[in-house]
Amino acid sequence: MLSYDFSHLGGNYRGLNIRASMRNLAGTRYVTNCMTSGTSAGWCWYGERRTGQVTVGYSW
Repeated sequence: MLSYDFSHLGGNYRGLNIRASMRNLAGTRYVTNCMTSGTSAGWCWYGERRTGQVTVGYSW
């Protein structure tokens, strides 16, 4: 996660911050889990896709 506190720009920006995070940045396709049931072929589940989130916050 990346974050930045805007108070470094001056007193008017005290309490303002921004955060950003990314998962699976390369967009890699991967298997997280597989399960078989008796004689059937079974099932596999893929991992999380590429996701991102940005949050802007202010505290006073």
